[in-house]
Amino acid sequence: MTTRLTKAKSRSALGRVRQLFSTTACLGAIILICASASAQNLFMSDGYSGIDHDLGNIYKFTSDGGRSLFASELNGPSALAFDSGGDLFVAIGGDQILKFTPDGGRTTFASGLNGPSGLAFDAAGNLFVTDLSSGNIYKFTPDGGRSTFDSGLNYPFDLAFDTAGNLFVTEAGSGTGGHVYEYTWDGVRTTFAVLGAPEGLAFDNAGNLFVVDGNTEEIFKFTPGGVRSTFAQNVGLGLDLVAHLAFQRTQAFTPPPPPTVATPSVLPNGGRFRRRVIVRLTNVTPGTTIYYTLDGSDPTITSIPYHGAFVLRRSATLKAMAVDSSLNQSAIAIARFRIKRF
Repeated sequence: MTTRLTKAKSRSALGRVRQLFSTTACLGAIILICASASAQNLFMSDGYSGIDHDLGNIYKFTSDGGRSLFASELNGPSALAFDSGGDLFVAIGGDQILKFTPDGGRTTFASGLNGPSGLAFDAAGNLFVTDLSSGNIYKFTPDGGRSTFDSGLNYPFDLAFDTAGNLFVTEAGSGTGGHVYEYTWDGVRTTFAVLGAPEGLAFDNAGNLFVVDGNTEEIFKFTPGGVRSTFAQNVGLGLDLVAHLAFQRTQAFTPPPPPTVATPSVLPNGGRFRRRVIVRLTNVTPGTTIYYTLDGSDPTITSIPYHGAFVLRRSATLKAMAVDSSLNQSAIAIARFRIKRF
């Protein structure tokens, strides 16, 4: 009998391996319904684990339903995600992420993981990965550099970005209930919803969030305002196929603009003074740091940080900019001071 990928080590603590993967398969079907993807190609991994020499495949479905084999002989292909350039990233074998170019060229993007189960790209091209067994969410830069975005989660399963750049993550839990977390673009986490065992999730084009609950076998729909309704019931259907779906973009992806950082205000805004002048810098964007120079050069994050009002006793050209916690920069404010010393 063909053996399916089960990730038994990670999910045995939850006691519902077959339920977990069958609900993931059903969520994929819901994504197909909601995505308005008439011109998009659909990719599906079949999840075979390579046990008993039966390896897995990735299939490509065209918009008219035609199917072709995109990649074969993979060990447990599961989560899929496309970057903005059309490259397909696939979690395999419980410890690796592969990268496929549109023509099928394959390289290893990351290894040494402990159960990658969800993949999602942000607007800047960073890949976020839920690592089921370690309880971590990792962030990979486009060149492969890895950092830990968050840790200590109880079986983080899947993740997705909304159009505003907020990251949503399901924490399946270990029998005492799970959570859907929302991370703002600067990494602040809040609880969006509490469910029995939230697993797969996805956004439709209207910004509605769909979440599978592995305990109740329901798919819940959350509007952009957070209103919850039941979209589907009894979605288990007794399936044991590990199916993860992802749509290939057919149009150029335009990332949302970064958060706007206001230009600092300089008080007074330059002028002529005798002997000295007290200068104050302010910014209306919360959580920013102001950096400034006095020699006419453009400021950077290595320039003088502003900590409070200061006294100028010599003529200077002041330039100042504000920087938020994600290193988004404001425009540069310029003020010229002429000081007579007698």
